[in-house]
Amino acid sequence: MKTKIFLVVIFAVFAVIPSQLFAQTLTTADARLFEPISLNKTAELHFGAMTSPTSDATCVLSTAGARTADAAITLINSTSFPVSAATFSVTGALNATYAITISDATITVSDGAGHSMDIDNLKVKSANVVGDQVAGYNGKLGTGGGTDIFSIGGTLHVNANQTAAAYSATFDVSVAYN
Repeated sequence: MKTKIFLVVIFAVFAVIPSQLFAQTLTTADARLFEPISLNKTAELHFGAMTSPTSDATCVLSTAGARTADAAITLINSTSFPVSAATFSVTGALNATYAITISDATITVSDGAGHSMDIDNLKVKSANVVGDQVAGYNGKLGTGGGTDIFSIGGTLHVNANQTAAAYSATFDVSVAYN
């Protein structure tokens, strides 16, 4: 008899407890696939032609491709040595934001004969983002087809009595979705 009562009590306890020991809900799993982001260079970073100064000086190239220089430098307009901000087109997912990475904070241009100058204070301007950016460069792909254009400008430091020559360097620019 004790065994029957014990089993009835155990059965009664388990009949009541299961709803209190177990809970369940539904959740969703999903993924969003973006089309690959692409980058195309449309213009190089060209400071153009200028004279060598008698004292250290700078030439600033804006993200719009306009240049100004200290009084020690004379800017020369020449079709042989054009002036342009580096410009890139980006395509990808509609309305997506992306990060712009420039390989070096300072780009050293050289004439190949041991003479060099530095370009720094790099700025980026995305067509879909207001204002120039000086750090943490970002862009936004537009609503009209997932495209953006951005440009890069900076400051060229010209040393006093810099050797007259053609100076150049390469640097990497990359983009990735945020």
